[in-house]
Amino acid sequence: MHFIFDMDGVIVNTHTPWLEEYNREYNDTLQYSDITSWGMHEFVKPECGTKIYDYLKQPGFFYYMDPLPGAVEILQKIKADTRHQITLGTAPPWDAPTAVFDKIQWIKKYLPFIEIDKEVVLLNAKYKLHADLIFDDKPATLDDFPGISVAMSYKYNRGHGDFRTPGTDPAQAWQWFYESIPLFEELILLQREAA
Repeated sequence: MHFIFDMDGVIVNTHTPWLEEYNREYNDTLQYSDITSWGMHEFVKPECGTKIYDYLKQPGFFYYMDPLPGAVEILQKIKADTRHQITLGTAPPWDAPTAVFDKIQWIKKYLPFIEIDKEVVLLNAKYKLHADLIFDDKPATLDDFPGISVAMSYKYNRGHGDFRTPGTDPAQAWQWFYESIPLFEELILLQREAA
């Protein structure tokens, strides 16, 4: 079985440092639980607006983040299971000069068991990747993926994905994902037989 894992918001805690920077600069108290749709600029102060995305362009931004609890350990278990192939699919902001470098360095630091030249793909259109399942948080990706889509649960992606992780605790979400692999395997086999 081939699984694709998104990085930002699924493996990497992108939200906390992003909002900390914004709240500090704009004297706000925005929480990620306040974000109810994909466009983050819709929830920040008007004087910030689309400048919220400029934080993503700062050198080192994608390197100085922590993994979400449970992500590294579960990915390591899945990788060790030779029945499964994993790919990290991530969409760096293409106008951020160091984003790709920072993400690759982050993978080397936290996920040294990932083969960067074979198991990492940088692209926006993840639905074009041939795989059985994707674990992502972006509504459009969850909707467009032709296989099974599993949403890391956030308010902004309610109603998207074939499955949603329970609750808001990332460690619990990753454990649920891991425990659900036998179910996903059954569904994938049924899809293959029906094709």
